[in-house]
Amino acid sequence: MSRACKRVISLCLVLLFSAFLVVKTYAIFPDITSHWAEEVIIKWAARGIVKGVPDGSFRPDASITRAEFVTIIDSVMNFVNKSDEQFIDVPSNEWYADKVAKSVAAGVTVGIGNNMFGPSNNITRQEAAVMLYRAFNIQVENQSASDKFVDSNQIALWAKDAVDALVQNKYILGRPGNRFAPNENITRAEALKIIDNILDDIISTSGTYSNNTSKGLLVNTKDVLLKDMIIEGNLYISEGVDDGNVVLDGVVIKGDLVISGGGENSITLNNTQVEGTMYVIKYDGRIKVLAHGNTVINYSQILSGVKLVEENVTSTGFNNVQIIMVGPGESVAFDGDFDLVTVDAAGVSVKVESGVIGTLNISDRATGSSIEIQDNSTINMMHINASSTIKGSGTIDKAEIEANHVSIETKPDSILIYKGYIANIGGEAIEGDYVPGMEDIPTPTPTKAPTTAGGATGGGNSDDDDPIQTPQISPSEIYITIGGESIKGVLVDKNTAELDLSSFGNSKRVSSIKIVANPQDAELETSKVNSIPINKKIKNISNIPVSGLLGTGKESVSLGTIRGVFGDTVTITGTLKKSGYDNLNVSLKINLGAEPGLYPSEYLELTIDGNVITAVIKTGKENVKLSEVGINVLMKEFFGTTPDQVSIDNVKWYSVADQSEDIKNMIAELVGTDTNWSEVTLVDLANKQVFFKKTETGSTVFTINIEK
Repeated sequence: MSRACKRVISLCLVLLFSAFLVVKTYAIFPDITSHWAEEVIIKWAARGIVKGVPDGSFRPDASITRAEFVTIIDSVMNFVNKSDEQFIDVPSNEWYADKVAKSVAAGVTVGIGNNMFGPSNNITRQEAAVMLYRAFNIQVENQSASDKFVDSNQIALWAKDAVDALVQNKYILGRPGNRFAPNENITRAEALKIIDNILDDIISTSGTYSNNTSKGLLVNTKDVLLKDMIIEGNLYISEGVDDGNVVLDGVVIKGDLVISGGGENSITLNNTQVEGTMYVIKYDGRIKVLAHGNTVINYSQILSGVKLVEENVTSTGFNNVQIIMVGPGESVAFDGDFDLVTVDAAGVSVKVESGVIGTLNISDRATGSSIEIQDNSTINMMHINASSTIKGSGTIDKAEIEANHVSIETKPDSILIYKGYIANIGGEAIEGDYVPGMEDIPTPTPTKAPTTAGGATGGGNSDDDDPIQTPQISPSEIYITIGGESIKGVLVDKNTAELDLSSFGNSKRVSSIKIVANPQDAELETSKVNSIPINKKIKNISNIPVSGLLGTGKESVSLGTIRGVFGDTVTITGTLKKSGYDNLNVSLKINLGAEPGLYPSEYLELTIDGNVITAVIKTGKENVKLSEVGINVLMKEFFGTTPDQVSIDNVKWYSVADQSEDIKNMIAELVGTDTNWSEVTLVDLANKQVFFKKTETGSTVFTINIEK
């Protein structure tokens, strides 16, 4: 037989075998043909996440038991750790016992009460939402997201955050009739669809991967290299990695980075940008996360022991680290240069092994914390607001103490103890005498006022009568962090600075601003953003969150949203203050460029001009009933934020937090005296006017004009 003939036969066999595989894939589950979830089922069945039932079908619309559901989650995560907790209805020899034990250890489930798990119970939609919310560490920002459903009042309180989180991210949808159906059973197809909405793919085989993703990505095995990738959603390094290695090289993560797996020499981020939050949640607390090169992680939340290391970092590395929770016997270690670290949990053990921490905050929740500052380590500023022990021979430039039972082994170069507190410093008990605003003014170098001509020999004034000038606050640099990149601004003069963001796209998120000044511990008190009064006191000008400047509740805001709210320019005015120094009035102008902004409103187009908001009802949304939108969502849609008080006549005001029913009646009254809230549509509000107030803007009244 000729070589050419052999090649033809081989090719035919390959094509025949491939065709057989395709036919088999579709034929495995004969009951999914033309089903709305057909492609989703085929995709995740091929990855081993789900199997059919014994008769060879899939039964996409059938219910799923709690045991089956935790099995699916375990197939995704590849859990390692097991709980010793024993449920009376989960015999150790059952096929699902191992899966239940792992899910309990991972915090995915706690059972149904009375020491029971209910393995054979069909899982409801709200129960499934809670398990997925915990498994994927989904954050809830809009706690009114599920209010849009007509049956939102049936969502259990224990499930509300989970449902809101999944709804706000569009991971889960409602059922016909605008129902969420919290107590109805979730179907097998719906369960897979939620996972498919969260994840683009799962990496379960060691190797190198470089394909971009349109959603999240999950790694559940060791020895994986992600290289030159853009991940549009969250990246999960799951418990399945165990103590193995995962390397990110040239990766941009548009969402969060959730690290639940990895060992003590394990997770490496090289030239990697995390635009969301990095969460570290390792079950045994033995893990190292290494930042290298041009790596930017703006915000990290630590929920287990970890060692954070910066090595040859050319960018900001770990920017803002918050320690939320650490297990017994675990510790958090730092090696490198860190701008801001906050200890926000009691009994935490922290080790500063090498490098510099700009500001270390021990919050009033961190009672009993232990901080070890080793040789070759420096803390520039330490704020201590809870009983704690600081040991080691490292350097503390300055410490401010506002708590009792504080012990510092090595005396700081500068120390300030608030009046009413006693601290043990270097073995000596020192009683505090500092009262804010009443401390001694530092003695400046005497500077004589300029003398007039001939003043050297006449005028009758002695040197003792010459006035001494109060020292001045002197800003020298300003930076803004956008999309993980630190952009330097321009100081026009000592009072005015400018930042240019015109070249950045709407999707980039602005997280913080940094002012470099002398003295660096000066505080910023804002007064206005454009013409809107926003009064905020910001103690740490080295890391000013966008929430402190723009009056938002989020850690970061997309540039598109800022443009949508403020137009092409944002001007922030305020005052830099420091006791013993002259106040310095400052102004920061941010050029946003001419690109049209985006305001994330489903029903309205919002235009804001000072205290006046124009809300134009979007085409096709005119007949949407307010009862379908929900009062909380309606408030945010109208005002672009959640107000504190609302009025229709600027005389009688209602509290949004406590008087939602009264607000419903008020809006119905605005439309007509005989109108019922359940009948009011958006178009009924056209040409009407509403007023609102926010606590942070004081007595300022904002006016909203509704148009169609």
